[in-house]
Amino acid sequence: MIAAGPHVEPAGATVPDDVRLVRLDLDLSVPLADPLFDVLSGAERDAASRFHRHADAVRSAATRAALRRLLGAELGEAPGALRFACSERGRPSLAGGRAGIDFNVSHGGDHALIAWSRRRRVGVDVEPRRAGRDWGPLARMVLGAEDARRIAEAPDGAARDARFLDVWTAKEALLKAEGSGIADGIAGFSVLSADARSPRVGGDGAMAARLAGFAAAWLRAIPGHAACLAWEAAASSA
Repeated sequence: MIAAGPHVEPAGATVPDDVRLVRLDLDLSVPLADPLFDVLSGAERDAASRFHRHADAVRSAATRAALRRLLGAELGEAPGALRFACSERGRPSLAGGRAGIDFNVSHGGDHALIAWSRRRRVGVDVEPRRAGRDWGPLARMVLGAEDARRIAEAPDGAARDARFLDVWTAKEALLKAEGSGIADGIAGFSVLSADARSPRVGGDGAMAARLAGFAAAWLRAIPGHAACLAWEAAASSA
């Protein structure tokens, strides 16, 4: 069974009313022949079947099936009739040049997140917390100087791990909302500051400037996971 989880309350920031967020709690043992996946296209079914691990296939297929149902309900259309496209950087959208709704998804561990809005761009990321993982090599590619300093100030290894995942999820969500890939400069801005309640974009580089019009909030109510929601600060006309 794939169920909508409890309400996910963003921490330290007020999310605009037009930004919607759904958490999915995933049963990774569900067979791909389950009626849950009847709304998927043939290409989506083929993509799921190519995963080596069944759990990975279910994460992908269940998240896309839920996205179809949520957007179908929002737009008053049949979920299976929706068509999707991707930008050159892999950002999803509705196909055919259709505007009017922006959405983003992420899945990791036993959960997925789906965010959408009719008035602004959104991004989301969720990552499972894994004790004892060596973030060193990745940290050198991800962290700006300010983030690295604040992580180093953490009192112990567990706290440093938690802060690193906060940085990672915030940067992923912000970059997904803005539309850039992580290769465009994920280390070129910071998100940690003296106010630890929510991410704050800092830095004087090009990427920090591009992200100045976005805000974000960490999502603290997903057990065993780090997560973040990002959104464009200025709304388009309704």
